[in-house]
Amino acid sequence: AFDKLLPKDTQPAPGPQFLCQVTNISECLPVQDQTRFTLTLWNPTIHPVLQYYRVPVTKSYTVRDPTGQPILAE
Repeated sequence: AFDKLLPKDTQPAPGPQFLCQVTNISECLPVQDQTRFTLTLWNPTIHPVLQYYRVPVTKSYTVRDPTGQPILAE
């Protein structure tokens, strides 16, 4: 299912892409040194998940929704 979220062969990737399974923060550590990246948080259950996720970055970033619009993030 994750492959369906990736760009098609004719579309350029918006930057390095990371899948964070939210089971261990060490799985997300590669994003720390990136200046631009796409991070997909994957919920493998059929139930909605309402919780906060921490992404280990030290710089200021703009978080965007799937349409490219900025969304509120701290």
